Amino acid sequence: MFGYVQMAQTIHDSRNNGTYPSFEIKTPQTQALIAALQGSKFPASRFSEFVAPHAHHYIEKSGKITCQYSPGTGWVLSWFKDYSGPQKLNEIIIIFFTLIGLFGGWSILRQGFIFQAFSWAALCITQILIAVMMGPRSYSINALLIPMFLAIDTARRGGFFFSFFSGVFSGLLVLIRPANLLLLPLPALMVGWKRWGGFSIGAFLGGGLPLLLHQYREAGGYLDPTYGVLDTGGTSFVHFWSHIKTYLWDRFDAYWAWVLCLGLISVLVTTLLKDFESHRQAKWGWIASAFLVLFGGFLFFGTHGQIVSYYLLPTYLAFSWAVIYAVAQIPLTVFASPFINGIWFIIFLVLPFAEIGGLAGHGPPAFKEPMQNIRPEGRDLESIPPELLDEHAWIWGDDTTGTFWYFAKKNAMKPAFADDEILTWSVKWIQKQPESRQFIVMDPSRMDHALEVVKKAGYKLVLRGQVFGRQYFEFVKKK
Repeated sequence: MFGYVQMAQTIHDSRNNGTYPSFEIKTPQTQALIAALQGSKFPASRFSEFVAPHAHHYIEKSGKITCQYSPGTGWVLSWFKDYSGPQKLNEIIIIFFTLIGLFGGWSILRQGFIFQAFSWAALCITQILIAVMMGPRSYSINALLIPMFLAIDTARRGGFFFSFFSGVFSGLLVLIRPANLLLLPLPALMVGWKRWGGFSIGAFLGGGLPLLLHQYREAGGYLDPTYGVLDTGGTSFVHFWSHIKTYLWDRFDAYWAWVLCLGLISVLVTTLLKDFESHRQAKWGWIASAFLVLFGGFLFFGTHGQIVSYYLLPTYLAFSWAVIYAVAQIPLTVFASPFINGIWFIIFLVLPFAEIGGLAGHGPPAFKEPMQNIRPEGRDLESIPPELLDEHAWIWGDDTTGTFWYFAKKNAMKPAFADDEILTWSVKWIQKQPESRQFIVMDPSRMDHALEVVKKAGYKLVLRGQVFGRQYFEFVKKK
């Protein structure tokens, strides 16, 4: 979360100063360590994550330590004041979807489309739960999906302005999260070829151009991503089925698939409707493009090296919204069969409750500690011991590395992302620097291995106190 807030702060300051934002983190310490590592012929891929704070890494082509995220989420957060931005944004998203659910469901219900109203409300509930659980990350900001779909539907009947407007929303989705490029077949196909010009211009200006400029400035090339090697590594079909199994079945990941099930069963029901073809309002294009998006998401993330539970979440949501939006346009008379009505009753009454229970009981850590690496109690400049702020202090950590930079502009490194040789070489090189002192903050995750390496290198750990509610130790050479 630190990366988004740091970008928001940078964008906010640049807007006030009338300058173009630069997300580079640069300190004499870090520059000296990078130069020394390169001088020892270590490839940048082995230390790029280690030398930078949370959500940042070193990019050799540009010679910068920069944030891995694209700037869309930071831009949205930059319009809110100080630390309240993430929380306020989440509140707005929740209110937005509550209103969309109420007014959308009521509007559909007025037309006599009872079960479609339940479907609309169920998906709104899903998005609210996701916003609560995930916090104000780029995934909750995918609330742009709904107005985008509505704009697209309008664009099909409107002129250049409406297709341009839908393109801008689509571009913003990519600027918020580049992987949302996988969702663009849905709006592109629904706009129609005749209005593709306006849509393309809007998408390029709304997301494509800003993203290209951002990548050129931060990564050194228009087509070079700012993400690290863990997210941009090569793809392989070797573990495809095991990855898909993880996304759809294992751990809490499977609960995101409830959204997918909602859309899939909706398609099954509509195929059973004998009068479906006679109702041209619910075009097959919506469903066909939705399945294209679903297939693209599974293909990309199934062959992606990094598995994160919520990566496929926007794909699930886009698929489900598209299918339900199509089904919601079918007149009530089509649902005359008691069998069909029974299926819809099960889907849209039982499923939301199962989903709520599943998400609340098995949600990701963000559900229990929603803002853990932004500003929990006691995280501010005054709470940092002076010895850690000294110019000769070198800090190792994990989650707190972002907090050090955000409040004190003090760079801290992530040893969990380096191998034994890099860690051993670094701790010895740093110890040789004049007046240097090394400290490690006991962040709860991935610190044990680093401690073992430090001890094997001939150092003992001396407890110095606490920072941000966590113990920190100093490296002392054994005699």
